[in-house]
Amino acid sequence: MSRELLRKTFNFKRDERGVQLVELAIVLPLLVVLFAAGAEFGRYFYEYTTLAKGSRVAVRYLATAKTNGDKRKNQDRNFCIRRRKQRT
Repeated sequence: MSRELLRKTFNFKRDERGVQLVELAIVLPLLVVLFAAGAEFGRYFYEYTTLAKGSRVAVRYLATAKTNGDKRKNQDRNFCIRRRKQRT
């Protein structure tokens, strides 16, 4: 009985079936978390740059807008100036 138990124990040590599945179960959650963190950082960076660009354009428009006189002429003038600055 002792030999049979010893043989089974030795065979159990050498048997490597299922090792890849266990390794995958350990590594896969970490890879998913890293991927999700990268995607979330990308989304955050996109929103940050969009808000920064929008506020920059709004400030530039308000800085060049004239408040007296004909509003429609000032709006057209400011629109043309803004479009000209964007092209250069």
